[in-house]
Amino acid sequence: MNGILREVVRTQYNAMLYTSIEETADRLNPFDFNVDGMVLVMPPREGAITRQCDAMNLPFVSILRPFAEGGMTVNSDDYRGGQIATEHLISLGHRRIAHLSGNDETMTSIPREQGYRDAMAAAGLEPMVFPAGFDWTGGEAVIRELMGRAASKRPTAVFSCNDLCADGAMRAAKQLGFRVPDDLAVVGFDDTWFAMMTQPSLTSVSMSIPAMGEVAAKMLIDFLEGIPITTPQVTMPVSLTIRSSCGATTVPVSAETTPSSPNPQ
Repeated sequence: MNGILREVVRTQYNAMLYTSIEETADRLNPFDFNVDGMVLVMPPREGAITRQCDAMNLPFVSILRPFAEGGMTVNSDDYRGGQIATEHLISLGHRRIAHLSGNDETMTSIPREQGYRDAMAAAGLEPMVFPAGFDWTGGEAVIRELMGRAASKRPTAVFSCNDLCADGAMRAAKQLGFRVPDDLAVVGFDDTWFAMMTQPSLTSVSMSIPAMGEVAAKMLIDFLEGIPITTPQVTMPVSLTIRSSCGATTVPVSAETTPSSPNPQ
């Protein structure tokens, strides 16, 4: 929202916030309002709102949605994020690296897991993937099971699908008497303010969430004003912010991707 509002205010447009989940979608219809276009954040893959936009010729830009031919979409490079998180742990000497994966309904889960799997394969290592979801409880439950295994079978490092899950993993490890990062190195994904508040502070893949909103709003406004959209499907770069939870003391690792946007700044 911060990124969207910055661009809307800069261009002297007005923004209206509409919130919905599938269970309440029939209680309020965003099409009852007179709007010129929409920025949709994580819309359902086959949702009614995108079909209705198409039927009404109402322009929209999606944030975090699978690329579709003819659509305007802004995503983060989740695949590369999974790669750099895993590669970093490998570079620290870890060989038994578990991935606590998200859920299939969330589109970011699959590319993050695939980035992890490809980094493990490139290093000749066996993947260890365990569904955990995107909250504390999932991370806690999986780590309690994994760290209860024999020493030769338990992971020495964990790449979690997001920061909440990573924090749950760290909490469980410490409650079981393990030290983070000495006994278990942990890396998360999102790198919001929350990553700096964990104990220890969390190494995390950083996705530029405000910039995604800003790029999406700019793309929609450019479209409304007749400015050609040269890159309608944007992938925003990611990087790795290194803190205490992984045991490294090096500088942040770049994702080595080139940002793309409809009008590069």
